[in-house]
Amino acid sequence: MVENKLNILDRIVVSKTNSSRCSADGLCEKAAKQNTETNFTIITKDSDGLQCYPEDDRIKVDILTPAGDQLKTEIEDTKDGKYTVTYTPQCARQHRVEIKVNGNPLTSGPWVVQVLHQYQFAFQFGSTGKGHGEFHEPWNTQ
Repeated sequence: MVENKLNILDRIVVSKTNSSRCSADGLCEKAAKQNTETNFTIITKDSDGLQCYPEDDRIKVDILTPAGDQLKTEIEDTKDGKYTVTYTPQCARQHRVEIKVNGNPLTSGPWVVQVLHQYQFAFQFGSTGKGHGEFHEPWNTQ
């Protein structure tokens, strides 16, 4: 990876991280919920498949809505080869997730995350039971 530094000198960053061996854990294991903070973990690995942490690794995550807009993501570097990515989907349906490590896409991606609309009760009344104000079935027989 070549990086422009202060527009004066270029430097070559050498990393033992192999993007083809890196993984994204917890990304597609369950559906995300609309308007709910969601996270997953990226684990950087070397060519032997062992977790590694080169300090200069660059992680880039793009999460695209069904309309093609990019969601805001936060990436927390735990300084051990694990990166926690947090995002909050604002709409339901499928979102596309693209992950790059040092400019190279992970070979197991891109991923599709299903975002579900989260319904909430506007109000509720009564409770289950046979006493006053309680319902034994969907109707009250008393």
